[in-house]
Amino acid sequence: MTVSLVSDYAIGDANLNNLMNSTDAQRKSVHDVSLTEWDTTTEPEVAAGSVFNNNGALYQVNTDTSISGSPTGKTYIIFDPDALTFSFTNTDPTWADDKQGFYGTAGTENHRYLLFAMDVDGSTYDNKRFFPNRTDGNDILQEKVVDIGDWDMYAAVSGSLSVSIAHGLTTSDIRSISSFIRNDFGVVIKNIIKPSTDMLAFDGGDQVNADNIDLFIRSGGGFDHPDYDSTSYNRGWITIKYKN
Repeated sequence: MTVSLVSDYAIGDANLNNLMNSTDAQRKSVHDVSLTEWDTTTEPEVAAGSVFNNNGALYQVNTDTSISGSPTGKTYIIFDPDALTFSFTNTDPTWADDKQGFYGTAGTENHRYLLFAMDVDGSTYDNKRFFPNRTDGNDILQEKVVDIGDWDMYAAVSGSLSVSIAHGLTTSDIRSISSFIRNDFGVVIKNIIKPSTDMLAFDGGDQVNADNIDLFIRSGGGFDHPDYDSTSYNRGWITIKYKN
């Protein structure tokens, strides 16, 4: 039998083992955890009040708790149930069906990964994010939004037909991008890949290289216009979907 009934006790039953097994099964994937410094680039801690399950046992964080290690690049947080400590790691997590969570391997099979990732460079802990508590055999995609920043698009007079924006990711992890441009009044927002008014060409485009996302527009196109020439102004946003 592939599925078994655990909660087979009834009122008046003294079967406490089944009651405990039922409770453990219900909380197997519990992950009510938060990090401090979520909206900054400062090194985070695991926040007080966090509760999570690790291989059948429930743990609570009573005070803001530091995370050991000196990571770089894409970084995760792993819990050691023996030492009751958290540490940073650059090792990708492995999904464990029996535990219904992400865990370590080769000696850390019972060490659970918290469902967070971030990008670390020296003392900068950037792009703090969640990743799902599941796996379906496909890439787990995250989303990052980057400001385009200053771009005078009126190339016919004063601006430029192209601009490059650092994406801060590993290029091979990027799965898609979409770039939205706003005019100087902030009331018109358009995808940069849009057809011209005569439907014979596209007014712009975007592409990814090793370090940057390059945006470019067609000379004389819809964006090469005085409605897009303001400076000291965020021209729009790029949404990047990438493999965690």
